[in-house]
Amino acid sequence: MYKQFFAVFMAVTLIGSLAVQESYAENSRCSIDCEAPTIGVLDSGQTIVEKGFMINGQAFDVTQFVQTIPTQQIMVGKPVKIEMTVYENSGTGALRYASIAVNDYKDELNQNEKARIAFVQKFDGTQSVEILDFDKMFESVTVNATEIDLFRTSLVFSFTVTKPVPTSSLIIDMWDDSRSSRKYVLTDAIKVDIETVKKPAMEKAKPEKVTEKKEEKKEEKAKEEKKPVKKPQTSKGKKKVRLPKQNY
Repeated sequence: MYKQFFAVFMAVTLIGSLAVQESYAENSRCSIDCEAPTIGVLDSGQTIVEKGFMINGQAFDVTQFVQTIPTQQIMVGKPVKIEMTVYENSGTGALRYASIAVNDYKDELNQNEKARIAFVQKFDGTQSVEILDFDKMFESVTVNATEIDLFRTSLVFSFTVTKPVPTSSLIIDMWDDSRSSRKYVLTDAIKVDIETVKKPAMEKAKPEKVTEKKEEKKEEKAKEEKKPVKKPQTSKGKKKVRLPKQNY
């Protein structure tokens, strides 16, 4: 009985010790800044950015790690613009990385990244764009960063897609200079199709009416041929009668 009690006591003590160590390690990693960049809510659940994600003018609130948004239809060769409003609690200069990736996402263990565009900002403020695109899916890629205020940055990703893409997820990754990172998965976010060009309808000739007119002319001609030919009438005069001469 004593041995069982001692074993339970040691197990509880060990678990408690590990929990304290893990908590201490976590706090030590973010003793300066624990809040990662966000396009929606803070770790506390407070909404700090509204409509922080936009595709071709369609804006969405992003509040969850995995979130489904209405699938946005994109056409091959047509311009695409994705805008993110990124909040960084240490100031805009502390934002180091923000990227969007097209991904065939099922879960964290089952996913296949197809292409990625990343905004990178170094400690000295130098900004650059990194593209990971093995299938040559993107063309005309640009990223423009604009400081909205001391804590918010507008990132505009512009590009065109070169080939059709089935319904796919968009994955957003961000981190700051303290390496505090945040990830969002927007499932079924985009689908890329080839735009079909509708040819203007050509006016077709109406052969039926032409045929009808021809038939009418034939019938009229046939009727004229069947009409009896009237001979010219000669006027019949009265016979002249000679009257006898009369002597006066």
